[in-house]
Amino acid sequence: MFNGLKKIHLLILAAIIIVFFLSRITNLSNYPIFTDEAIYLRWAQIAKNDAAWRFISLTDGKQPLYIWLTIGVMKIIADPIIAGRLVSVFSGAGTIIALFLLGKLVFAKWEIGLLAAFFYLISPFSFVYDRIALMDGTLACIMTWALLFEFLLIKTRRLDVALLLGGIIGFAALTKTSGFIALYLFPFMFILLEYKEKSFLRDLLKMFLFYLVIIAVCQLFYAVLRLSPFFHIIGQKDQTFVYSFSDWLKNPMANVEGKLKGLLGWAIQYLTIPFLLLTLSGIFAGWKFFRERIIIFCWFLVPLTGLALLGKIIYPRFIFFMTVPLFLLAAYSLLYFGRFVKIKYFWVVLLLLVSVMPFLLTNQLFVDPTQAKIPRPDANQYFNDWPSGYGIKESIAFLQKESIDKKITVYTEGTFGLLPAGLEMYLTTNKNVTIIGIWPVPEKIPSDILATAKREPTFIIFFQNSPSPDWPLTEIFRVKKGSADRYHYLYLIDPNKK
Repeated sequence: MFNGLKKIHLLILAAIIIVFFLSRITNLSNYPIFTDEAIYLRWAQIAKNDAAWRFISLTDGKQPLYIWLTIGVMKIIADPIIAGRLVSVFSGAGTIIALFLLGKLVFAKWEIGLLAAFFYLISPFSFVYDRIALMDGTLACIMTWALLFEFLLIKTRRLDVALLLGGIIGFAALTKTSGFIALYLFPFMFILLEYKEKSFLRDLLKMFLFYLVIIAVCQLFYAVLRLSPFFHIIGQKDQTFVYSFSDWLKNPMANVEGKLKGLLGWAIQYLTIPFLLLTLSGIFAGWKFFRERIIIFCWFLVPLTGLALLGKIIYPRFIFFMTVPLFLLAAYSLLYFGRFVKIKYFWVVLLLLVSVMPFLLTNQLFVDPTQAKIPRPDANQYFNDWPSGYGIKESIAFLQKESIDKKITVYTEGTFGLLPAGLEMYLTTNKNVTIIGIWPVPEKIPSDILATAKREPTFIIFFQNSPSPDWPLTEIFRVKKGSADRYHYLYLIDPNKK
């Protein structure tokens, strides 16, 4: 597999990885923490401090591998936000290495792997998900390695590779339920078998047996979740986002067109039209490696179609792992047409034309993400609407200062999510701070809150709605959430105010 590997290839790969880490780690904490990040990081904190809660994510139907990885980093890095986001950063680095190896394994050219890694580096899609504490970056990394080992298995047909592949897909399933998709996509590899060979039936049977081994190992890994009494919640949570087969049969084409347009629209916004045109042209770039290119495209098309058919609630992050293999198609296409068109340095010009839009959007995400033209659901969740955590840092700093020499109480709008978890990550060890979540917030101030405010300094934070005028409040500060007309409010509850 490493035939033809030269020092120049390693030097270019090293340069890509160095630039990758510089671009992802620089100002890593500048993005505001958002709702899901706060939940996951708080879970990791709790599980880190109490081994009995290592499966805490299952209480909300979420697989725990990302939480476990974050626990490991938290033992080294004190800041929970940095720790959780570093897991995503290193996952992105792992994806780059997998793409580099895939270029050689699938297309017999290290240059294709390097170009795919470069496209990943400048992609705004990867830039966002390499810098936030979500499971999707880790899933994309593991799924890319699963694709690598699926190609490796079909080429080597070795039991040890099948066992490793089963473990990799098991890790993907322990990250998100969508990790099982790697299992469903494996049969596409069978088209690489040589049908004209006398040994075809024997090879087909051998690969089918390997498939059973992969499924068994994957299920063995996944069975660890059955140690938790909350295992059944995963199925309940999945039904929030995906139709069950029986429900789907009642109206199989419900909103499919709209969902498909939305998913493709998000892919176009993140990947940009020039890149997608280059990718699609890669499918038709000659007959050499045609079957391999079809398989790679299926890793995008099949799960995307499945999501359009079965998805109830969809977000752009659901398609991130599906888009990563497209970098390989784009790289193959670039080299193919760069050599097919007999114009000197044509491939360099083509590379610049394809790269300029992703690079500019990635740069905007680095400089001022609130103005970046990314899909609206992501822009709203991460930067411009109530799920974004603008104001959390300022509130923590203020409350820490206020509690230096006295006890205080802070109420939060909400009992689960950005608040109170965003505060708890930093303030639960402070014995002078009591954090209490309330939902819904009543129109009139409850008597017990008023009694607390008479006893000690008491504050309340609103981040979704404006406070009721019937509450006796004095505004401490407000922080605007991105470019939207949304604010994070911190108030002092003043019992003497009329």
